[in-house]
Amino acid sequence: MVAYKNERPLRVIINFTHLLQMLHIHFLVYLLLTILPTLCVLPEDDSSCYHQCFHQPAEACPSPESMCRCRQLPNCKRAAVCCDVNKFTLTEGLGCGNINADGQVEALHIRNATLDALNLTQPVWRRLRYMTITNGQINSVVGEFAKHTIVSCLNLSSNGIRKFEQRSLVNLFNLSYLDLSYNNLSEVPRFKKEGIVTLGVSDNPSMLCSSLMDTLKRTEINFDNDNSTFCLSSPTNFQWFKTIDRLPLSQVIGLYELEENCLENCTCEPYRLEFVMDKPPIFSVAVNCSGIKLLSLPTHLPASTIYLNVTNNNITSLRELSDNSYQYLRHLYADNNQISSIQPLEGTKFMNNFDVLSLRNNKIKTFETYLLSNIKFYRTNNGRRINLGLNKLHCDCKTAKEFKRKRVKVVFKIVELVVAVVETLEHIYSKVIVIKQKWHVYARPHHMLQTEEEVLDIVEDDPSTSTREIARQSWLLTKLDHFPDYEEIQCEDMDVKITELDQTKLCQSQQDWTDYIYYIITAEVLLLGGLIAKVSYDYWVFKTAGYLPWPASKMPKLPCDWLCE
Repeated sequence: MVAYKNERPLRVIINFTHLLQMLHIHFLVYLLLTILPTLCVLPEDDSSCYHQCFHQPAEACPSPESMCRCRQLPNCKRAAVCCDVNKFTLTEGLGCGNINADGQVEALHIRNATLDALNLTQPVWRRLRYMTITNGQINSVVGEFAKHTIVSCLNLSSNGIRKFEQRSLVNLFNLSYLDLSYNNLSEVPRFKKEGIVTLGVSDNPSMLCSSLMDTLKRTEINFDNDNSTFCLSSPTNFQWFKTIDRLPLSQVIGLYELEENCLENCTCEPYRLEFVMDKPPIFSVAVNCSGIKLLSLPTHLPASTIYLNVTNNNITSLRELSDNSYQYLRHLYADNNQISSIQPLEGTKFMNNFDVLSLRNNKIKTFETYLLSNIKFYRTNNGRRINLGLNKLHCDCKTAKEFKRKRVKVVFKIVELVVAVVETLEHIYSKVIVIKQKWHVYARPHHMLQTEEEVLDIVEDDPSTSTREIARQSWLLTKLDHFPDYEEIQCEDMDVKITELDQTKLCQSQQDWTDYIYYIITAEVLLLGGLIAKVSYDYWVFKTAGYLPWPASKMPKLPCDWLCE
């Protein structure tokens, strides 16, 4: 009875050990049937199979005498190669080479294919993991890969491809490497949006930078051969330039990073392409921060910022223009803000280099005309302009004087230009000689002009009405170019435009007794002269006639009369 009780546990242990042995045997059989066959895909030297999308040399092609232009490789049982095919021989070769959609071939390299169009809808592509078509002549790629296509590495380089259909590659969700180099593509075809894709588009002479930019925005890209990748910027497809330029990929990536890392709530875009001798081209930047409730000008602008738009904010000062990030700024639009003065512009690089300064509809009260007087309006710089419309200035005698002085300086430059034109018309001698003599005094070279006041004196001392009229009209024409909204600048306390200020009215001082001091002095001098004349006359009569005339004869005798006697 005791032996029976000990025998039963022993029998259970033996059965459990037998079960473990059976499971171990089944596991070994599973490994033999599943894992080992997949190892057969790799050749003895696996670098010749799956290196860069399974690329095979010309020596791997079928012999020229072979009727079947495709064959499976002996050292890579799931890899095949096709060579020197066209539309018909490719279809026949895939069939005779036993390359079909059953998954027996996962890596395929087609060399020297001559096709008008590569059709991607064929079922045979669906089970491929590595698909390479190189060194051929293919005009376009049509159709699209079927859904659930497992291609992860696609190499279509060196085929002269010009165009892809829009949805050709959208179903390649496993795609990790795409080589489209050495073709004639102008646009990068669309592909999956998730994951990192290594993309090669070098040596496509017609590739547009706008397409590369869109590709960077759609997915995360690592570029292959980026140092030899260039693109074109065209006026129709890439609206940054007026001409077509060949740009390196690094510039496009820089522009993409510029947009991604722009100031908060602002937009950054390329403005134009700057060419510097012996240096690569550099993009200048346009920053738009309009309508975002800024209280001051933004600082730390992107490098090479040349254009800044901060309209429709609550900015009160321009002092940030002295920041180093503003050193290349040429265009500043700060309309519809609360700016009260342009004095912070003094001493900034912007005042020497600017093309456009727009401060319309602000709170500017003081017109620092000495700043504007120092602006150089060169003949070749007709685009330089200042917009100050809808500002109501505090107008006084100083404003009228300084504004007049500014006008005379502009007149001088216009007159100089007029004389230059006149001198080119010397064949009309009878008309030219009069004008030339009339304006010669005003057209001296700038280095011969002593001061700005000298020009002012020349114009004011000229009694000729026609000269003043010509000067006034010339200034208006110039002001239309550089101050296009001058008619909208008005005075704060009076309903008058700044261009209509009358210096004689604004420069009148309040009258007091000192205004009559010259009259009083004149009267005293006249009275003193009359008194001296009367005394002299009385003395002459007394010496000649012996009596004093009236009223000296009626005057009482004084103690000091004895001195006269």
